[in-house]
Amino acid sequence: MGGFWALRDQFIAYFISFFWIGAMWVGLHNNWRRVKTITRLRRGSVSCCCFLARWCLMRRGSSRPTS
Repeated sequence: MGGFWALRDQFIAYFISFFWIGAMWVGLHNNWRRVKTITRLRRGSVSCCCFLARWCLMRRGSSRPTS
């Protein structure tokens, strides 16, 4: 029983992270319920934003010094 008590901080962190992910899932699920249609323009702009975000992350990663 003492082993479980020693791990109480990890159990609390696990519970908080599980709750947080669940809350985000419910929020996104409720937001997507309101979407009626996805137009070509919207799909293209999202694709462009995803490409630019990935490009920025790759660029930032390549400028790190190697050790």
